Amino acid sequence: MLIDIREEDEVKNLGKIPEAINQPLETLLLKTDLIDKQREIIVYCQRGARGYIASLALKAKGFSNIKNVAGGFAAWQMMDCPIEGVPEKKINGKNYPSLNGKMANKRANGKLEENDSYTAI
Repeated sequence: MLIDIREEDEVKNLGKIPEAINQPLETLLLKTDLIDKQREIIVYCQRGARGYIASLALKAKGFSNIKNVAGGFAAWQMMDCPIEGVPEKKINGKNYPSLNGKMANKRANGKLEENDSYTAI
């Protein structure tokens, strides 16, 4: 089970790792009784700190197979891995679809230019 523990607005603005379930950290910790404690759980946040906190908190609640994505979603983007849910953005009057990794970062920072190559998902 892959859980994105970022806040909903972070996911809405930046996208998420495909097949991840968004459950903000505070909400996740309130709903641990709904998750099988033996199931493999992989958590991630934006940079890794909240993921580390989540992994420690889940282990303290009796979960035995917890992993945290080191570097979080930012590291995932830097490795040019697939991202889903990034809203389209107009650049020079043209719509650009959701992008992978570095191109998504360029677009999010307003630096994607018309001649940049990109991979649509």
